[in-house]
Amino acid sequence: TGTAESPTGGTFSGAGVTGSNFYASLAGVGSHTLTYTYTDGNGCAASATNTVVVNALPVVTWTGTLSAQCVSSNTLTLTGTAESPTGGTFSGAGVTGSNFDASVAGVGSHTLTYTYTDGNGCAASATNTVNVAGFPSVTASANTPLCIGGTLMLNANSNQSGTYSWTGPNGYTSNMQNPTGITNASAALNGTYTIDFIGDISGCDGSANVNVLVEPFSLQVSPDLVDSTMAHTIITHCTPNYTLYWRTLIASSWSSMGSMTNNPDLTGLQPATAYVAYAVDANGSTTSMVYFTTGGTPFCGNAPTLTATQSCGKIYLDWSTGILYSNYVVNYRKITPSFGGLSGNYTTATDHVFTIAPANLGQTYEVSVAGMCGNQYSIRSVPIHIAVPDPRPAAPTGLVFSATCNSITTTWNAVPGAVGYRVRIKNPITGTTLTNFYTAGVTYTKVGLPSNFTYEIYVVPIGCNNLVGTESQHFTVQTCTGNVVGLVRLDTPDPGLLDDTEMDTDIMTDVTLSIYPNPNHGAFTISANLTDASVLVEVVNMLGQVIYTQNVATENGVLNHEIKLSEGNTLGTYLVRVASSHGVFISKFVKF
Repeated sequence: TGTAESPTGGTFSGAGVTGSNFYASLAGVGSHTLTYTYTDGNGCAASATNTVVVNALPVVTWTGTLSAQCVSSNTLTLTGTAESPTGGTFSGAGVTGSNFDASVAGVGSHTLTYTYTDGNGCAASATNTVNVAGFPSVTASANTPLCIGGTLMLNANSNQSGTYSWTGPNGYTSNMQNPTGITNASAALNGTYTIDFIGDISGCDGSANVNVLVEPFSLQVSPDLVDSTMAHTIITHCTPNYTLYWRTLIASSWSSMGSMTNNPDLTGLQPATAYVAYAVDANGSTTSMVYFTTGGTPFCGNAPTLTATQSCGKIYLDWSTGILYSNYVVNYRKITPSFGGLSGNYTTATDHVFTIAPANLGQTYEVSVAGMCGNQYSIRSVPIHIAVPDPRPAAPTGLVFSATCNSITTTWNAVPGAVGYRVRIKNPITGTTLTNFYTAGVTYTKVGLPSNFTYEIYVVPIGCNNLVGTESQHFTVQTCTGNVVGLVRLDTPDPGLLDDTEMDTDIMTDVTLSIYPNPNHGAFTISANLTDASVLVEVVNMLGQVIYTQNVATENGVLNHEIKLSEGNTLGTYLVRVASSHGVFISKFVKF
């Protein structure tokens, strides 16, 4: 109606016509003739026609894949994502113009619309989907704390897919999500390990940290000293599978609980009684001993009042009590550099003094004392920590030698803390000690020596309480001349000669003096790599007599020298001695 039909009041008909409406969607695409019919009052009817053209909608597609976005992203260009025909408009959550802003749209799956309108004003649209991911949840974990010697396991997880990168102390790196375990763990592994996660969705990255602690397998009892009950909780550090042992200080046998992986309670203990406990893990590692005293009414009485002093490597204890106990138990243990095992558990008579000679000097000890009446203990005294310096004197230096044909005089610098010295003179061939002389001075003369013989000489300082200090370097010295042949170094040491602790390690320890053939009939070749242009070569018999001597030139520091002994030399063992600027090198051969 209202399309210039006349007279009005007639009816419309044709494809897509319902009443006075034309529905293009029913008529379909194409040109359609519609009819208008009018009937007057006399029943006479007439009609007129008109034409309407229905145009097709444009075909709109949007087939491109929209890449997943991280919620932090604010730029995703929508144009050029296979929308057709081009020139349309985009709409949807987070869309402004042709840009998609994930930070505005938020986390989730979003349907976007592309709409195109053609020249006939016909519009159509297509949709596409974009996923927005939140920031990843990244976690890092490790089996920490773990015991020294164990295997460190690092683990990482994320709720998204991506790659992992570990960094840690001492330059540690790994690109594995869960790296292969680090075996034989030590305190060097301690510190913070960081996992960096790079998400497959651009921008969705994250990181996490885990602190690793590698510590000795150790044990403590809580409460550690006095408790109002007889129940004590055992706490293990790094908690492996272990066996727990405990007993009273006077008991001869241990109680135990095996295959422990938690922190158990010890119950049923005697009141006001001193106990000791330790643990052993599955690898045989043993914790230090821990001492604790249960609460309750003491059977014996209060704790002694203890004082402790130290001097010259010993600990001196003195205590007082309000009552007279039948005897006392003194305990001590090493606490630095780490807790040691049961260092001492001494029962002493009614004396109120006691002296301890610790096995390890230069460390700190914990000492305590408890009184006894019958088979029960008093409360243990408050433990005292006392440092015991190492008073052993250092090695003597500045050794100087002079000689006659039957004596050698040795002089050296005084060593702080030394109360005397032992001068040791050995036969360097047989290893026999000829002199082990003690002197309070810094010089000593050994007489009655054969002429033209070489001796090994060194000095050992003696400290307070007869503590033996560090010995000096070993020198070989000749009678008559008093010449210092050199520092002692044996290429093929024998039992009874110098052991490894007596060898000087600061002089060409890579030199090997070779003899071949060995054994031989007295004709042989010696060889060694040296830096000297020439060396002194000697052959010495078992009596210490030099039976062959010659200055030998080397070839660019390489010694190759043939020796042929006279037929008159007896069968047996001989030493070849090569004296260079770096020391004396000795090797043995057998003549047969």
